[in-house]
Amino acid sequence: MESQEFRTENFRETIWKQASDILVHGKRIGSLEVCHLEERPESDGGPFLKEERSLINAVAERLGKITERKRVEEALRESEKKHRQLLETLHEGVWVIDKDACTTFVNPRMAEMLGHTVDEMQGKHLFSFMDESGVEIAKRNLERRIRGIKEQHEFEFLRKDGTRVYTLLETSPITDHDGNYIGAIAGVQDITERKRAEEALRQYTVELEARNEELDAFAHTVAHDLKDPLATMVCYAEVLEADCTSLPGQKLREYTRVIAQHGFEMSGIIDELLLLAEVRRVEEIAIEPLDMASIVAEAQGRLAYLIEKHQAEIILPDAWPVALGYGPWATEVWVNYLSNAIKYGGRPPRVELGATAGQAGGMVRFWVRDNGPGLTPEEKAQLFTPFTQLVQVRAEGHGLGLSIVRRIVEKFDGQVGVESKVGQGSVFTFTLPGMAS
Repeated sequence: MESQEFRTENFRETIWKQASDILVHGKRIGSLEVCHLEERPESDGGPFLKEERSLINAVAERLGKITERKRVEEALRESEKKHRQLLETLHEGVWVIDKDACTTFVNPRMAEMLGHTVDEMQGKHLFSFMDESGVEIAKRNLERRIRGIKEQHEFEFLRKDGTRVYTLLETSPITDHDGNYIGAIAGVQDITERKRAEEALRQYTVELEARNEELDAFAHTVAHDLKDPLATMVCYAEVLEADCTSLPGQKLREYTRVIAQHGFEMSGIIDELLLLAEVRRVEEIAIEPLDMASIVAEAQGRLAYLIEKHQAEIILPDAWPVALGYGPWATEVWVNYLSNAIKYGGRPPRVELGATAGQAGGMVRFWVRDNGPGLTPEEKAQLFTPFTQLVQVRAEGHGLGLSIVRRIVEKFDGQVGVESKVGQGSVFTFTLPGMAS
């Protein structure tokens, strides 16, 4: 009997000890002890007290709650693990900040986007990843998050190497159970390539519109320049057709000379059209040292008819400094400058050519000086006019050719210019890179 009571007392002590561990400390009890509690018959060692049965029920209930809590905790840990794995493998960046705008979490994609590691970004203030203008924008955005506003917007961050990355952010505020702002979370997409493509498309659209506008103005200009000589040729041809048998030989020669002269003018305009098409089409061209003496000689040969007609005197330097450029285009520049100096210079024309090396930036300055009547400030302003303005502003005989000259010279980072005073002639200039540059 004593042995049985002893066993019963020991059994009760075990119950209280395990109950205390469960109720106070949240500890589990082994399946064996639970089985003893549930299956022990009343006759074995005497009936349980009412308190003991209540305790057993409480233990069982507590054990059930602990088991459920552990199951929920395990499920939460598993869910957190899966979500973290998902965040770390997302192609989109994820950025979380606290209420003070300090970084509490970024995924690897976000860190990669800015050229950092995750550890380098952790704890850093949001403003440390942007320039001053970005900080001002971010401050306004944070005020909106504090007011509970979620939105999508574009933003420009600074990478670790100082370059810029354009992003699309979808940001939302984070609040506690009482609705108080405690931070924000953002999904971040790198749209740098898209922005570059958009900018390239915008730039291309602007250039296309400018070219269309230029082409329209150029068409008007060419039509104007071709119409006059063509009308003259038609007029003289009609006279010859009607009276060729009765006209004296001198008149016949004069009329045919006029027709030929205007034919040459039209041919020159067509040459300029072809040249312009070439200059516009070529984006890059190989430059080489120019044999300027040979280039000028070629230009003179093309203008031999004009030089002879006006009995022009051409004065050349003893030597030419070496410049860099593209020979055929340089020839066109000289042809244009020389023809203008001959046509609009003095009577007879006296045209002096020269060059000065050692200009700013290692450039060489070439020039053509005539003995013409000179130009007023208003007339000078009309020279080298862009094609888009030639319809409104006409510099007689100069506009089209000089506009092409300007485009050619600027292809080589050079500049065109003119110096002139009324009664003192004019000096037309252009610059090309020298060998030193």
